[in-house]
Amino acid sequence: MKESRIARRTFLLKLAAVSLGVPMTGRGALRPGTRVIVIGAGVSGLAAAKSLHEAGATITVLEARNRIGGRIHTDRTTFEVPVEIGAQYVQGTKSDDGNVNPVWKMAQEQGWKSVAFATESAQLVRDGEAVDAEALTEGMEEFMAFLEEMDTEDSDSVEVAVRKFISEFELDAGEIADLRAMIASEVGLEYAGDIHAISIEGAGEAGGYGGGNHILTGGYDQVPNLLAAGLPNLRLEEVVTAVDYSGALCTVTTEKGTYQADYVICSLPLGVLQAESVRFTPALPSAKSKAIGRMGMGQLGKVILQFPERFWPKDVNWFLSLKLSPPWGIAFSNLDRVTPDHHLLVMWHSGTLAKERESLDDATIVKIALAELRAAVGESIPAPTRTLVTRWGSDPFSRGAYFFPKVGSTLGDVDELGKPYNRKRHKKGEATHAELFATVPGAIISGQREAKRIIHLASV
Repeated sequence: MKESRIARRTFLLKLAAVSLGVPMTGRGALRPGTRVIVIGAGVSGLAAAKSLHEAGATITVLEARNRIGGRIHTDRTTFEVPVEIGAQYVQGTKSDDGNVNPVWKMAQEQGWKSVAFATESAQLVRDGEAVDAEALTEGMEEFMAFLEEMDTEDSDSVEVAVRKFISEFELDAGEIADLRAMIASEVGLEYAGDIHAISIEGAGEAGGYGGGNHILTGGYDQVPNLLAAGLPNLRLEEVVTAVDYSGALCTVTTEKGTYQADYVICSLPLGVLQAESVRFTPALPSAKSKAIGRMGMGQLGKVILQFPERFWPKDVNWFLSLKLSPPWGIAFSNLDRVTPDHHLLVMWHSGTLAKERESLDDATIVKIALAELRAAVGESIPAPTRTLVTRWGSDPFSRGAYFFPKVGSTLGDVDELGKPYNRKRHKKGEATHAELFATVPGAIISGQREAKRIIHLASV
């Protein structure tokens, strides 16, 4: 495979880093005996539970899975090294005004090892041949400049912008294919949705941290493990079926029994709420239920392949296979910098494509990945020695990867989902942070936010 490099860029110029800090939860003087149930042991739930436990509350954490971490899940057995099934990157270190990404802060304080995983450089190929990176870069810059100047409405999707750009600049078939390949890849990995469903306005409100991506070589599960340390009542395999907050106490029913507390914090993923697999009494307020229905739950999957030897370019984190028809662009990343000498390659798929493929068995999905890889490399490749396929969309306790800003929904829906109601029930998670949605820091900060609210309500 011949080498050619292109600067890998954030898709929307509007997605600049903004100043975001971690809200201080404080240690208020809680009423003696204050009890709080936290539904879900992902990082949002664990962050809330940790803050409340430190403030003196009696905490019960109910987790449906047989593990903690939620959509952070580090596999340590398949390839005999830590490999991320879920969240993979520490996305940035700090904002322009010095606020530190809470995950990065943990890593520095705990001395966790990490490696920078730059996205500035990616190889572009078509049928094994290098693509004119300079021309493609210019085309993407023109599109992003066009997007900046475009008058948009809440109903406008990224697809609308693409069509307007193609029409105005009279692109030929090859230029259209290249543009769509780049956009499909960038948008898919960033938002886990299809470009016809992703709102330009909503995506433009996203925020984050500067400093580049990093991977925790010891595993991302170090984050939930640290948050869970010291929590005295964390119960696994407790599938919540009902939440009743109509009485003086909140009652949470699981498949094993019932629990009562003064307050409930719910960190169920958006996909689970949309599936209505948990019954709420009284029913959720109309504003919340409508917001849940409008919001987008993205699909993102990985096919992780281990080979007996490396056949991809050295010192290239990503390569993108450009195609002349849908799915347009197929993205691959390698883990050479994370697990040297293990020859691990990851194919990414997102949106409808990821959802459709989850209906197939693992062997069929691996065959698809190998066919795409052969098309990208343009030569024969060895058979993989081990493989792993992720399935977040069909996981009943996640039903998707993470929230994305969907056409027909505004970030007001995110704010609505995050508002407490009845003073006793609180919702948090990555889908309730209007700037850091779809990120681990957003989940942690939202959990701390709800803990702070309860500490305020329950203080003496």
